Amino acid sequence: MKLSALITAALLQLAFTLSANEANQASIDAITDAIQHDLDQAEEMVVRALNSEPDNAKLYFLCGRIMGQQAENSFISALSYARKSVNCLKKSVELSPSNPEYKMGLIRFYLGAPGIAGGDKKLAKEQVDEVYKLSELAGIKAEILYLAELAQARELTLLLKRAVTDFPDNAEFHYRLGLQFQQQKQYTEAHHSFEKAATLITENELIFALNALYQIGRNAVFSEMNIEQGIAALEQFIGTGKTSADLPPLEWAHLRLAQLAKLLNNPALMEKHIQKALASNDRELHRIVRQLKKG
Repeated sequence: MKLSALITAALLQLAFTLSANEANQASIDAITDAIQHDLDQAEEMVVRALNSEPDNAKLYFLCGRIMGQQAENSFISALSYARKSVNCLKKSVELSPSNPEYKMGLIRFYLGAPGIAGGDKKLAKEQVDEVYKLSELAGIKAEILYLAELAQARELTLLLKRAVTDFPDNAEFHYRLGLQFQQQKQYTEAHHSFEKAATLITENELIFALNALYQIGRNAVFSEMNIEQGIAALEQFIGTGKTSADLPPLEWAHLRLAQLAKLLNNPALMEKHIQKALASNDRELHRIVRQLKKG
């Protein structure tokens, strides 16, 4: 075959590969979007996609997520969906053993599912150890998940203290350590941890930095200390306008501001934020508002 013909064939193969990759990514994006809006549709899409691409680890990971959520939402078919979920997650790890995200999905399943559905704390710990082999950072995140699910507060706090020393620029570790301090009513230590997390605003850590801003305000409510800093942090949180399933609703931030305004004996400011908070239909929020007005 002539050189020109070889080059043409190579270019055609490259074009085909690029086109296939783009199609695969479009399919994955569509399935990921469907998970948020219509699980049944997402299930149909992922099953159809796997029939076409039976060796795609990402698709199996999405399958595990979808079937797991279906199991949580179902009663009659819960066990069937749980088995499909764990099988998909295992397959994703088998196809891409160096991807910590897929192993984390399997860990979450083993920790969250009942034994009859395939949950297994021992298997979860085995996966945590496997994640550590991939990277120390990913391993710590996996162990945090494991210890939190087992409610091993002392061990979790010690791990997080080590994590913030070894990875001082990781917002997630400072944020989670702050939560541990807060649960232990060590409010000053919690405040400092949240403040540190809030300064580490990077693309990968943004969610934890924003959560830390909210927690600075919430911590000020609990401790009745650092009130001005709490107000400033909550105003910054609201000012970003960010909304996500991984963030507290903005109405809860207004509720915390109302609580802090009451601590400052500023009824006008309190009422202003109460009205904004009441845009939520969250019953717990409304219950707290009623208590706030009574007091």
